[in-house]
Amino acid sequence: MFAKGLQATRTAKCSKSARNPVPRSCSSASQPQVKVTCPKSQPLSEMTVKSFDQVPGPRGAARLPFVGAAFLFKPFTKNVTARPDLLAINLHKQYGNIVRIELPFGTTVFLKDPKDMLTVMEKEGRTPERPNFPLIMTYLKSRNVKTLATLKGEDWRRLRMKAQPSFLRPGSADPYLPAIEKVADDLGNYVEKYGHEDFRDVIFLYILECLFQFCFHRRLGALTATGLKENNLTATKVKELVTTLAKLPILPLYKLWRTKEYRIIESSMDHLLQISSVEVQRVIKSLRDEECRESDGPHLIERLLAHSGMTEQEAVMTMSDFFFGGSDTTSKNLAMIFYHLAKNPDQQKLLHQELASVAADGNITSEVLDKMEFLKACVKESMRLTYPLAPGPSRILQEDLVLSGYHVPKGTMATLCNVAYLHDPDFVKTPLEYVPQRWLRDKDRQKNETIPTVCFLPFGIGGRMCLGKRFAELIIYLSLIKVLQKYEMTLQAESLGAEIVYEIFPTINKPLKINFIPRSST
Repeated sequence: MFAKGLQATRTAKCSKSARNPVPRSCSSASQPQVKVTCPKSQPLSEMTVKSFDQVPGPRGAARLPFVGAAFLFKPFTKNVTARPDLLAINLHKQYGNIVRIELPFGTTVFLKDPKDMLTVMEKEGRTPERPNFPLIMTYLKSRNVKTLATLKGEDWRRLRMKAQPSFLRPGSADPYLPAIEKVADDLGNYVEKYGHEDFRDVIFLYILECLFQFCFHRRLGALTATGLKENNLTATKVKELVTTLAKLPILPLYKLWRTKEYRIIESSMDHLLQISSVEVQRVIKSLRDEECRESDGPHLIERLLAHSGMTEQEAVMTMSDFFFGGSDTTSKNLAMIFYHLAKNPDQQKLLHQELASVAADGNITSEVLDKMEFLKACVKESMRLTYPLAPGPSRILQEDLVLSGYHVPKGTMATLCNVAYLHDPDFVKTPLEYVPQRWLRDKDRQKNETIPTVCFLPFGIGGRMCLGKRFAELIIYLSLIKVLQKYEMTLQAESLGAEIVYEIFPTINKPLKINFIPRSST
């Protein structure tokens, strides 16, 4: 779990950050110096910088390859594996803007200085690399499955370029709005009967329903008793997959034998790949038979095949990536947004006022969504407070870089510790409070609070940005609109005092129980 959350970053200008100087115990004038050439984006001059061995960070057993990460947590420290965000915050407090640690992925540097983060992203290259779940990679290789998750180099770039226009162009999700709005309407109705349950389970079903509509142009039926019973295996397999990944032990024993965890992943992934293949073939057949008319709405698979030049097999792999990749991350992050709004009734009231003003007639269009500034601010603030993937995005360096005055060699994983910046009171006002207003602009269109773009990347950035970003935002916005138009929310006593934990993505350590109070129709 911790390993997935630790994604990498990029470097900065050839200057040492003035803030958070390296503790004296971590550097010595007697240690060797190394000369490196600054990145091409900077003046071509040689500077004396500190060697990679001098990068501050935990030493001793924590520097051991593969197993060193275990010594970062209890019982060796106060850190717990369920809080990678706090690990990053604590390490930066102790060691400064750059910290070297050993992870199962390999040697890693945590970066907090925005200049370093920007350098890393500027130098990610044509074919950026980031860490993936090693267990998933082992499974996909055993099945000879090639997806965007497994491909590297130019092979990755060719497939990414085929997929990207259908996913990330501005407005690419707009044609799907009417279909997803119907799913969100069903969510609002579903809440009336089942909202008293752990709301995370309800949201999970909603996300599965939306993803099936996006990917395969049909409803799964997850928000109906009959449909869920018929498709219960798919929902179960997705949950088994993400739950197992979240609790993987640090040591990769599955590389030695087929462990229990590996067998669960194998069974779940086999099912999801089979479902993707069957559904893609069904859509292709219906398109060939001209059964789908324009009135049926847009077909994502048709767009991929007809306009991007994808093969059928590439479409199957892309849809399975999209379906699996979007299910857990979107459901957990949406649940946290509902949690923060239910916990902050004053902000919830302001959001409802915006909905009543902008969407008074209940007609939701892309133009209406564009006007909902406070809605988007509420979503951003939830993601700032409980960062989607802690401590931030990662990159495997494609070249040697100088970061915070240290030489960091090619092949090192660099993690942009966005969460450490976003929770630092020196940079963000009242960082532990839910304040959506910080994302709004004043009457002169100036931001109320300035947070560098590179320090807030909930969907990643650059060539590895999340393909499903625009679709996830649409799913999130519509669910909030439809539920808040009908209900006022308060947390039940069972959820009060809940603590944030990470199961790859953020959640709480108690059931999410919400009181849904019907609003007056007058």
